[in-house]
Amino acid sequence: RWLPGPVRIVFPFACCGVLLFLWPEIMGNVGLTALQLEHLRLPVLMLALLLAGKIAFSCVSFASGVSGGILMPILLAGSMAGALLAAPLRDAGLVAPEQTATLLVLGMAGLFSASVRTPLTGAALVMEMCGGFHLAPAVLLAAFAAAFTANALHSAPVYDSLKERILEQRRRRRAAAPPTEERS
Repeated sequence: RWLPGPVRIVFPFACCGVLLFLWPEIMGNVGLTALQLEHLRLPVLMLALLLAGKIAFSCVSFASGVSGGILMPILLAGSMAGALLAAPLRDAGLVAPEQTATLLVLGMAGLFSASVRTPLTGAALVMEMCGGFHLAPAVLLAAFAAAFTANALHSAPVYDSLKERILEQRRRRRAAAPPTEERS
């Protein structure tokens, strides 16, 4: 809020350009897609940095107030979280390499459900996008556990936050507008 409107819009746009040049994997469909993480053998630290960078860029973009999609950033961050969990488990021999995709899908369903609070929609969306209908029990369990945890932590669903932001902007505009004379 302390930045003027045009700067608030230009800053994430400039960050996007710099990240596309320096670290395109953070930008999603341009660099790295959700299920491509299955085949990457990145160290845990690199996955953690990738996830932190994605979350930081998503926060900067979201804070700008410009309309834009949040579905793909949520799904990509969820798959990165799944990859972050899968890497040490795979290296320790607790998870077979072919099970990595399952953890990516569970991460996507979990983060989406925690962010939006619609576990059934999140599970169905992720299973349909990934073609992982055979994972239905695990995806549903992850989605409901994530939504329950987010509710227990009293974090606001993302769309409720967006609605509050829009209503607050309208209130400020009305308060700043000069009063109009009422006609008789």
